Amino acid sequence: MREQQELGISKVIQVVQALSKLLKDYDYAFFKLIKPVSYVPADVDLLIDAGQVRSAAHEIMRLGYTVAVKDPYA
Repeated sequence: MREQQELGISKVIQVVQALSKLLKDYDYAFFKLIKPVSYVPADVDLLIDAGQVRSAAHEIMRLGYTVAVKDPYA
């Protein structure tokens, strides 16, 4: 189980590193909640300045990611 958790964390780190390079000119923050469960949740939450959301989303989608949740107030 520990190896699976380490692999999960490693994948999260790879995603964060790739997106950090892509978003170097944006105002953003990542956060990752690791709950006391026996698995590593697969998602990484990303907050981006409201004025930069559209252009950042387009760049992220060019890497093959999709938008899973949209802000209902935007």
